[in-house]
Amino acid sequence: MGLGVILPAMVLGWTAYSFAQMQAEEGPVEVARGEGLGAQLRAVVDKDAISWVVKAYALSMDTKDWELHRSIFTESYKLYRRGQFRDEHIDDRVKRLDAFTQRYAWTQHLASVYSIEIDGDEAFAVSSLHARHKGKPRENGNGATQDYLMVGRYHHWLRRTDEGWKIYQMRLIRSNG
Repeated sequence: MGLGVILPAMVLGWTAYSFAQMQAEEGPVEVARGEGLGAQLRAVVDKDAISWVVKAYALSMDTKDWELHRSIFTESYKLYRRGQFRDEHIDDRVKRLDAFTQRYAWTQHLASVYSIEIDGDEAFAVSSLHARHKGKPRENGNGATQDYLMVGRYHHWLRRTDEGWKIYQMRLIRSNG
């Protein structure tokens, strides 16, 4: 059975289950009027693709897969730093992150997508961040890089491109300083 048959069955099965569950818990559910099944399926596929981008961000950080990291950003994007959005080229980002991650024996980035809003070829996603960074011994033998825990959430602005959804603007909001 090809993906073309499995995907609609999975999506329709999920949709029917979700509607039934919601109706049992909260009463009748209204399907958006004027949207056909094709538009609803497109929204589900887009949300899944956007979710993948957010999770690929975390995976690329932990594996130091900088080609994967490059693939989820537009070549030039905006990053919120020091109180404002600033333009940054993806190559500069990769250099900065590679140098940062070299200080740690390993990292673990956990991301859960809280919400995704799609408006045509633009989207806004909010995800959680729980990132552990395990320090590694210093080359001179004087102690180790300090362990580092970062908790917060990300705001991702994405754009649909010919290669798929890509982050074109991003902001980290830390919860732990």
